[in-house]
Amino acid sequence: MPRPGQVIDDYTLTSLVGTGGTCEVFSATDTRSGRVVALKVLREEHLGHAEVVFRFLNEALPTSLRTLRHPAIVEVFETSPPDCQHVYHAVELLHESLAQRLLAGPLSINLSLRLAGQIASALAALHKHHIVHRDVKPSNILLTDEPDGSLRAKLADFGLARLPDSDTGAMPVSTAEGTRLGTPDYMPPEQWDHARGVTGAADLYSLGCSLYQMVSGRRPFGGKTDAELRRQHILAEPDPLGDFVPDAVRTLIADMMAKPVYRRPSANDVAARISMLTGTTS
Repeated sequence: MPRPGQVIDDYTLTSLVGTGGTCEVFSATDTRSGRVVALKVLREEHLGHAEVVFRFLNEALPTSLRTLRHPAIVEVFETSPPDCQHVYHAVELLHESLAQRLLAGPLSINLSLRLAGQIASALAALHKHHIVHRDVKPSNILLTDEPDGSLRAKLADFGLARLPDSDTGAMPVSTAEGTRLGTPDYMPPEQWDHARGVTGAADLYSLGCSLYQMVSGRRPFGGKTDAELRRQHILAEPDPLGDFVPDAVRTLIADMMAKPVYRRPSANDVAARISMLTGTTS
């Protein structure tokens, strides 16, 4: 595997900043521009597996969205061809995820709403291009400081994103029979059922779960196994949020986490409702 000091194409690796299931992540300097980036490099043992390579490269942004620029979507600078000696993508370097921030406890109501509104705006842009993320969760929401000192949320990791079926508007939950794609703590009811597809409403459910965690400091459901979480997401309601959460926020989260898909608001609706609650725009 690559090591700090090594040069991969136009990038000089400076330090290892993280590891994932299929890759290692380095801070790296683009020798052409001097820009410091996060270079995610696929591990060598996966290079012969076409589906793994495709999903890894798709993780940065689906091909159809490579030119999309949105303030709440992690910027993608470059992806390697799939047949290179080192398969990688270079993206904006951000050092903290929402999941890491939540280890210290819940966020304020106002900050929670602002971050959720930013991600809702990003989802609206994705859904406009008929892309469903399918794995919205705190670890896929990265944080960065704005020049005015405020915090900005950015959606990352599009490895599970897919275009919906052109006839039904839905998409398969899995790429292979018996393979569940998604993260159980944040997965909507319809994403557990391999016989059904998912639409953009799935992303709003997952964002609702994330917003619940932001304001409460805990996930909506506490199941210890996939089977328990499946039952809870399909049949149960999360514990009521305390009185410290305003009624309008509790209603918003409940609407986003509605079991029937048709009852959930769109990403645009969520962004607009949050703007009204906070008096800000995303």
